Amino acid sequence: MRETSPGVFNWGHGGYTAEHAGLAEWGFSHADHPNTDNVAWDSNDYRLCCSANAWTGQALAARILGLQDAWAPPAWFEYVDRYQQTQHREAWHRSWGGWHTTMWSAYRSNH
Repeated sequence: MRETSPGVFNWGHGGYTAEHAGLAEWGFSHADHPNTDNVAWDSNDYRLCCSANAWTGQALAARILGLQDAWAPPAWFEYVDRYQQTQHREAWHRSWGGWHTTMWSAYRSNH
């Protein structure tokens, strides 16, 4: 998250403050509808069901192969790490498949 003008973060949308500066963040329709951004983790079901939980395998594979610089910006990897460390509601999972979660738990700390 970045300061978009002095003392204002994310153009004043979503409840972000100075404490969120540098936070690897993702918002639904961020470019087109920044008013839908929200600092509260569970504020957007799409964030929980249909984004980072699909990135678990590719983020881990890129790390294991040492391809972070070629694959994506550091903020993307930071966001996937943050997503994996967040407690999710029972209805949502850390990845779309149990295998990905098992591999993340087994190997992420090594890479």
